[in-house]
Amino acid sequence: MGTVKGLQGREGRMGMISGSQNTVTNVTVPSIITLPSMPLLNKLHHKEDQGNSLERDIPSVQIEQSFSPSLFGPSAKAGEAPPGYTAASATYGATEGDLSAAFANLKISQSSIPAFPDQDTCLVHLKLLKTFHDLKEDVGYTDGIFGLWDARCELPIVEDRNKALVVMREKRWALYIARAVERFEDWWLKVLCEQENASRLRENDMKISSNFMDFPKHGVAKSWSTSLLPPKDVLMVWHSLMLNPRSYLEDCIRFGLKDLWATGMPWHAVNTAIDTSFNYQVPEAAKERFTNATGHHWSNAKDHLTKTLNCPRCTQTLKIPWTTCATNEKPSLKEYGIYFDFSDIVANVNRIMEMNGAGYGDRGLSYVCHRCGGGINHDLLRVAKFRRDVENLIMRGYPLGGTILSPTSGIPAAVEMTNSQGHENTFPNRMISVELKVKILDLIDKDPNSKPTMTDVRDLIEATMKDRSAIRRINSRTGIVLRAERIAIRKMMSRYWENSSIFALELGGAVIRQSIFVDKMAKLDWLHSPAARETMTRLLTKYRRFVDIMRLHPKDVCVPTLDVDLAWHTHQLSPKQYYDYTFSRCLKFIDHDDKMEENALSTAFEWTTH
Repeated sequence: MGTVKGLQGREGRMGMISGSQNTVTNVTVPSIITLPSMPLLNKLHHKEDQGNSLERDIPSVQIEQSFSPSLFGPSAKAGEAPPGYTAASATYGATEGDLSAAFANLKISQSSIPAFPDQDTCLVHLKLLKTFHDLKEDVGYTDGIFGLWDARCELPIVEDRNKALVVMREKRWALYIARAVERFEDWWLKVLCEQENASRLRENDMKISSNFMDFPKHGVAKSWSTSLLPPKDVLMVWHSLMLNPRSYLEDCIRFGLKDLWATGMPWHAVNTAIDTSFNYQVPEAAKERFTNATGHHWSNAKDHLTKTLNCPRCTQTLKIPWTTCATNEKPSLKEYGIYFDFSDIVANVNRIMEMNGAGYGDRGLSYVCHRCGGGINHDLLRVAKFRRDVENLIMRGYPLGGTILSPTSGIPAAVEMTNSQGHENTFPNRMISVELKVKILDLIDKDPNSKPTMTDVRDLIEATMKDRSAIRRINSRTGIVLRAERIAIRKMMSRYWENSSIFALELGGAVIRQSIFVDKMAKLDWLHSPAARETMTRLLTKYRRFVDIMRLHPKDVCVPTLDVDLAWHTHQLSPKQYYDYTFSRCLKFIDHDDKMEENALSTAFEWTTH
């Protein structure tokens, strides 16, 4: 395979992500369920003729995604109001000495968390975002990482070398994120759950229990040292999950992580770990702890090249390559266009320009189990996740995803002891347990030719909802499905539709959506501004007003300006404090929807600013 070449300097690099190559589209699920989510690789590997991105963390008429050296250069002058839509670049004269002095004066408590974010916390958040941004560049420009070599783009058959290089760099970043998500899942289960001695939520725990209803208030914040921090790719995924507040609350409740919820982002440790050059440095104890607990290498790039999983049909242990796009550094004579026919030329060009592979981290996963002969793809793995959760519901009483929080208030929805069969939020659990458990479990059998998808699950649910006798058996009352019960079904299905992970949302897509915001913060470069602290003070004041707008207009969609979004994100990273603050003012736990369509975002933004 050759040796992976060292990280290149950032100077002189051409853009890594182009607008046409990083397009995001919505998935429309027919009939009763409409869900706006897609898997990570569908967000990263789109063909050029697809439209502009529909998923945005903040409103944007035009998302500038250049990874050129000017990313941290020329911009708005200090003191000017930050732009609401796009972020112009900024140039400030702060030296490394200035940064060292400024960062040394940041006051981040190791033992207490402010109820409302302060200037110092926002600045540490910016340090973290800058670290994530540099990581994205470094991965994209590391020649040979995951067997993806720039030399493939130099072949004579490649007409547009620059475009091919952009695709290559996107592919490296896509694989890196996909691997980071898997590493985060193992860290969550083998480190976070173990250190808290957590236990899973059961249906009986939801029946008018103060432990369940007051979960957001009961946790105790723990002090983290740098030796407890995970690798920065894992930290990046955790950061993105927390910026989906209701999903994060749901996952913390389901896994019993009340102290993790109360702790939030360990800002003191993060601030200590990131130096003035934005390098992420932790002690050897942190690396040993992570490696010993998870079995993963500290470095994502040096981790296993295969994904180990059990065949959903026969349970055979399989080792699936992360990508089939990996090649040798030096192309063969055939790849140079010598001694093969035209169809081979077309296939080779398509392979380079589209980077479509069949590995676990590729969009087109296709693998055949060597024991049962059954094919494995992403659709099957999503059904397998749902089937596994159905088994846990039946055998252990673990509620399905999407059935524990109120869809309106976002708080834990307790089940009345005397009316458990009439509780709308848990309707999906009852439907599966009473009517569909056998049919769901039978979706995956040992027939190697069967190809179940989540569409099959949806069809089973739709048929049951039309069967009045079935509804009477489920609810022990009339056969009419209430509107709240339909909402509960949609919410539950959103947890599984394009998601094969254990979490409430597909985390690869969440990281991609957050990267748009990260890029914009990098362009503004407030960290190098002499007026940075004043800027933080101003945006925190604006954020407080923004929450008041949401309080006064609970039925309207409010979209903040870019500066307010920084304060909003920073607050969400202290989830217990954010929960208390928004619920006390708005009488609901305010969610952060980063999957709205762009037109809706623009309209809501205009309404909010006026």
